[in-house]
Amino acid sequence: MCEFLDKLIAKGVAQGETIGELKGIIKLVLDGTISTETGAEKANLTIEAFKALVEEYKATGNILLN
Repeated sequence: MCEFLDKLIAKGVAQGETIGELKGIIKLVLDGTISTETGAEKANLTIEAFKALVEEYKATGNILLN
């Protein structure tokens, strides 16, 4: 059971780090520091997928990963 919890915690930490990185990139796009295309590239996403995350962030202040 402890190994399961360790893996679950590690997955949550990794997701948190990814969300933090994505939010940072999105904020750079929203303040005009980088372009949407550069943001998508830095996030390793298609432009369409990145734009969807930006819109989600603008609407909710958060992003969810699937």
